[in-house]
Amino acid sequence: MDTPKLDNWLDRENADPVFVRMRDIADDQRPHLFGFAPDTSEIVGLHNQALESIKAENRSEGAQKAAKTRIRNAERGISQVGLKGTSKQKQWAAELRMKLTAGLSDEDRELLYDRVAHATWWTDRRDLLNDFTRVDRISAHARNYRKKLAVIEAARAGLKAAVEKAGYQDGQILPWPVNEAITAFNAATAAARKYFEPKR
Repeated sequence: MDTPKLDNWLDRENADPVFVRMRDIADDQRPHLFGFAPDTSEIVGLHNQALESIKAENRSEGAQKAAKTRIRNAERGISQVGLKGTSKQKQWAAELRMKLTAGLSDEDRELLYDRVAHATWWTDRRDLLNDFTRVDRISAHARNYRKKLAVIEAARAGLKAAVEKAGYQDGQILPWPVNEAITAFNAATAAARKYFEPKR
């Protein structure tokens, strides 16, 4: 790593944030460093300490801002829990999710909150906010997904029955009916998983 140019870190007119922080640290904790040449390891160490101090402060400010946003959202009943996407996508999707699911049954709302992880799924449906059929259209997604879950359960039961009928034991070659049941189960699972994925 190249050594930074630190020749004018002592110049009080220099408003570079790192140099200001270096002077502050030296003033408060290590006044003896004012006598060292700028290219010494002690001054380079002071520079690194100042950089880390600024980075930590920025991380702390970011965490404080995020905490304030979470508190403000909680007061409004908005939660980003379970959402995937960028920070801005999740923030927007959380607000849309709250508004789009208003008026739905608790069962439908809970299913959608649990299963729809992609923030873009919610943002792609923002046009429904002003649609008088919003509740029916969003509820239809919950009903359709429940049907897919029922298909998975039926495929699981079919797989279990095929295994029991074939007398399958671990280590055996899978008989054709078991292979067919596994394929049906995998297809049903994939269809349910893809249902709430955003369209590309």
